[in-house]
Amino acid sequence: MKSERRHELERNQLLVWLLETSEKIKPYTNMILGAILVVLLAVLAATLWMRYHEGQSSGAWDAYFASLSNMDRTGLENVAQKHPGTGAGHWALVTLGDLQLDSGCNLLFVNKTSANLELRKAVENYQAVLAQSANPALLERATYGVARAREAQGDLEQALKAYGDIVERWPKGTFAEVAKERIVDLKSPSTRSFYDKFAKYDPKPALANEPGTPGKKPAFNLDSLPDSPVGTLGQAKKEEGKKEATKPESKPAAKK
Repeated sequence: MKSERRHELERNQLLVWLLETSEKIKPYTNMILGAILVVLLAVLAATLWMRYHEGQSSGAWDAYFASLSNMDRTGLENVAQKHPGTGAGHWALVTLGDLQLDSGCNLLFVNKTSANLELRKAVENYQAVLAQSANPALLERATYGVARAREAQGDLEQALKAYGDIVERWPKGTFAEVAKERIVDLKSPSTRSFYDKFAKYDPKPALANEPGTPGKKPAFNLDSLPDSPVGTLGQAKKEEGKKEATKPESKPAAKK
C-alpha cells in the first residue's frame, strides 16, 4: 500500500510540474516551434546534400575509371575540373601527371621543347594534389611523381629533396626503397656528369636536313623511274629474257 501511495504521489508531482512548465513556456510556444522547425529543415538539408554529394561522387568515380581504362587524358582533365577537391578529382590529377611524365620522358630524345612542356604540366598536377589532398596514399604518389619529373627536367637538387621527403615521411611506403636508390645515384659524380652532358643534348627532328619544303610532298619525276619493271614480276621477265638469249638455235630438218 505504501508503495502504491508513493507512486501516486510521484505521478501527481510530475503532473503538477508539467502543468506549471506549460504555463511558463506558453508565451514562447511560437519561438520554440520555430526553433524546432529550423532544426528539422537543417537536418533535411544535410540529408539531401549528403545524398546529392554521394551521387556526384559516384558519377565522378565512374568518369575517372572510364578515362583510366582508355588512358584518356582529356577525360581525366574533365574529371579534375568538374570534381575539384574530391578523391576522384585528385586521382585524376595524379594519373594525368603520370601520363604526362611518361610522355615527357619519351620526348626528351625527340623534342626537348615538347618534353619540358609535358614535364612542367606533370609537376603542376602533382603539386595541385599536394596542396589540396590529405590522403596519405595520394600525397606519397604525388611526391614521387614530382621527384621523377624534376629528375627528368635535370633539376637534381629538387629531385633529391622530393626523394628525401618520401624516405622521411613514408619510410615503409611503396616508393621508399626506390627513393633511397635514386638519392644514392643522383649524388654520384658519374650520374651528375651524365645529366650535365644530357642537358646539352639537342635532338634533331627526323629528316631535318633532307631537301624539300616541310609540309609539302617531295617532287616526283617519271623520268627517274627505271626502264625495266621492278619487283618479282620484273625480275621474272629479266630471267625469261636471259633464257631466250642463251637457248641454242634449232637446226633445220634434213631433206629426204
